[in-house]
Amino acid sequence: MNKDQKKINQIINESDEIDIIALWKRLIMGKSTIIKITVFFATLGIIYSLLATPYYKSTISMYPAAEVAETSSIMGGNLKGLAESFGIGGLGSAPTYNIPDIINSRRLKKDIVLKSWTNSLYPNGSNMIKYWGIDKPTGFAPRKWISKLLPTDGFSADPYQQYIATAIENLSELISVEKEGSGLIVVSVLMEDPGLAAGIAN
Repeated sequence: MNKDQKKINQIINESDEIDIIALWKRLIMGKSTIIKITVFFATLGIIYSLLATPYYKSTISMYPAAEVAETSSIMGGNLKGLAESFGIGGLGSAPTYNIPDIINSRRLKKDIVLKSWTNSLYPNGSNMIKYWGIDKPTGFAPRKWISKLLPTDGFSADPYQQYIATAIENLSELISVEKEGSGLIVVSVLMEDPGLAAGIAN
């Protein structure tokens, strides 16, 4: 019988019950290991909380236009039928749009990225490229070094368009759209600045 099996047998008695006193003694014997592990993970948590960037969440909720139109269709149905009987058309409901598709569209995200937003870093306003510092050169840029080594065949990409693409990717990771069972659509925006999060959500 090895040492681990002996330790288990000391904690579990002959009637297959856990001996609380033996278990407590085992914990007291290994208290130094427990304290070291606890201190290690507590230190990691403190370091992460000091270095991690805090994000603020702003949410808005809305119902699609079709949902609102259906609530008024009971009262408006008789008037619509009466108008159609006289040959008057064009009184149908307004076209509806898929809100999640619009929010996830590249065109809307590009407009958000290029719009000037007032924030804590730039009180007079700045676009998201400037706010995130995407246009600033970084010392460690392996992709840039590799691209210089590869042949370009005379074609060079517009750096500003690359900045826009990077900003759109960053924004996509910070915006989420959820549709609940009731049809309610909830849009959430995470940002480093609370005012900026609320502004983009609205």
